[in-house]
Amino acid sequence: MFSEKQAKELNIIPDILFNAPLDKYKDTIDFKVIYNQNEVVNFGSKLNATQVLSEPEIQIKVNDHQQPHSLFKAGHYFTVVMIDPDAPSRRHPTHRSYLHYIQTNMPLNEKEGYASSKEGTYIAKYATPSPPKDSGPHRYVFVLYEHSNKLSYSKSWLSTDKEGRQNFNLELWAKEHNLNEPIALTCFEHEYEPMKAQ
Repeated sequence: MFSEKQAKELNIIPDILFNAPLDKYKDTIDFKVIYNQNEVVNFGSKLNATQVLSEPEIQIKVNDHQQPHSLFKAGHYFTVVMIDPDAPSRRHPTHRSYLHYIQTNMPLNEKEGYASSKEGTYIAKYATPSPPKDSGPHRYVFVLYEHSNKLSYSKSWLSTDKEGRQNFNLELWAKEHNLNEPIALTCFEHEYEPMKAQ
């Protein structure tokens, strides 16, 4: 889970988010993206093709959910979006951003203050990162939103085909779905790898 400083160091702010007051929530939310059951995405993570082949697990823990002043209460929901702002390359991001994954309506457990991708609804099925040859490292960014009511949506990407996933505008999509500011994000880098001979 990134601080605002880390998000700015990787130019996530302002490349895909104009503003993200992440530090406001850093003591409240624990947001983890986990590949292959034990590989947690952290600041500076560089993952290979094998590591990111399959959909990760999303884990969210609210540390003060039972306190009267808590911003996040039982009955609230979370939505996570994964995008690549460097499509087809960071130098020439003419397809910014490429949509890889959206899961919504992950409910906050009342007793444990916990939510995960084991519950919820797909808006966009996971599309495995596959950056083009000679395009350099790509940033794969996971952005977390919270909402008090179930998210309603009319468009989905349940096929992993590229059609409709390019030039995805995260902030516009969030605004259209009445989502407030993002509460957490994390990111890894990955670049093209030649296929290994069998």
